[in-house]
Amino acid sequence: MKNKLNIILIIFLVGFFVFLPSLGNGFVWDDEEQIVNNTLIHSISNFPVFFSGGAFNSGGTGSLLGIYYKPLMTLSFSILYSLFGSTAFFFHLFSLLIHILSAIIVYLIFEHFFDKSKSLILSLLFLVHPLYSEVVFYAANFQDILFFFLGSLALLLTIYKKNKIFITLLLLFSMLSKETGIIFVIITLFYNSWLPSLISISIYSTMRFYIAKIGLSTHQISAISDLNLFERLLSIPKMAWYYFSNLIFPTNLVPNQHWVVTSFSLSDFWLPLILSILFLTIIIYFTFQKSKSYYFFLALFILSLAMHMQIFPLDVTLSGRWFYLPMFGLLGILGHLKFKKVGYYILTLLILIFSIITFVRSFDWKSGLTLYSHDVKIVKNDFNLENNLGVELYRIGKFNEAKDHFQNSVNLAPLWWTNWNNLGAIYERENDLDKALDYYKKAIDNGNYYLAYENYAKILIKQKKFNEAEEFIKDTLKYFPNNQNLLELYQATRSLRAK
Repeated sequence: MKNKLNIILIIFLVGFFVFLPSLGNGFVWDDEEQIVNNTLIHSISNFPVFFSGGAFNSGGTGSLLGIYYKPLMTLSFSILYSLFGSTAFFFHLFSLLIHILSAIIVYLIFEHFFDKSKSLILSLLFLVHPLYSEVVFYAANFQDILFFFLGSLALLLTIYKKNKIFITLLLLFSMLSKETGIIFVIITLFYNSWLPSLISISIYSTMRFYIAKIGLSTHQISAISDLNLFERLLSIPKMAWYYFSNLIFPTNLVPNQHWVVTSFSLSDFWLPLILSILFLTIIIYFTFQKSKSYYFFLALFILSLAMHMQIFPLDVTLSGRWFYLPMFGLLGILGHLKFKKVGYYILTLLILIFSIITFVRSFDWKSGLTLYSHDVKIVKNDFNLENNLGVELYRIGKFNEAKDHFQNSVNLAPLWWTNWNNLGAIYERENDLDKALDYYKKAIDNGNYYLAYENYAKILIKQKKFNEAEEFIKDTLKYFPNNQNLLELYQATRSLRAK
């Protein structure tokens, strides 16, 4: 028992030290629309709303928007915000603690199949690997560590044949954190956990499809979601090789990538296909055993990897965090190797190298400006990165540079709405109000973007078109009845008309 506690302490200390710099980082990317500007999560009294919609700020509709159902993530954000406000430190700290606890659960699961030394080495690899380090750095990715923590805990209890009611709740909560939790529902069937699996999936389906009324929608602007199934399959080899190559040489850690493969080219299709098949062949050849545990981890790896291979179109092409669960399965497969002393030395060296890379990567996430400035050099022509970098440059007064990036984003994704709104803000600042009005209207037409409605109304007021502004805001409030900015603009417009 004492030895096990010492191992748990080692995992905790390693994880805390490696990710320590991230605790001083701010909010970036979707953190703003899911946490900072998402007024509904600012009060825990709104918790019924969390279970009846998506996860994103809707701008005052009174509900949450989005194509994914993650109410427990939203509830977690609300609890943290109610306790600590918009202090990023506590959101990052909570993410780190859950990630460390997940690594401890991984160790306890591995210990059931392998010896203590091997289990410790594998769990430390899981803990520090840079490929999915964004799950800790990026507060809006909390769903990934939450679903894994709950699902892996359910799996641990299933393996040791503990309370089935508790297992059922954990499986349900895992799916309510992220859809990928269904993998744990399936994988626990290896241990004849039929009743918890059936009950949890039934309750989840009822909540998602009948209460929240969220179906299997696709993202409106993702390049990959615009393709049919056959066209999406062309990108699978390159996606697979991205994950496998960055497992060994983690050099491209940019999240939320949007590229697609459109032809059977050597560099983008055939070479990644050959290398991916070779990688998997080598892994299976050297690790294969006719045992239940081997087939268990192999099934876990294949199912969780396939979940993010665009069989069903997702909101981005790939992101490192999507290998969080497959990594668990892959390490379980590797655990069936017979480790010699030199093998432990090599793996210990890898843990040290990966820890350093993750430690250094945390500084890229210091702020939106540091992150986007770094990542835009690695992944070219990404509309999201271009727009996000433009926002950060705008905030520090580099308006001309911001304009270039907004224009790049519009050129790359003309059907998006945020980039058109931001480009409109540039022209508004340049006092070209007619062009700003056109761009705000484009953002409205593309996606009913609440900020574009607010900005459009402000332009009408600046142009002293008070009658038109009042009618526009009145119509807009039918869709955004709780938008405080629009309500204030409406009152201001009526007052100006009365003068």
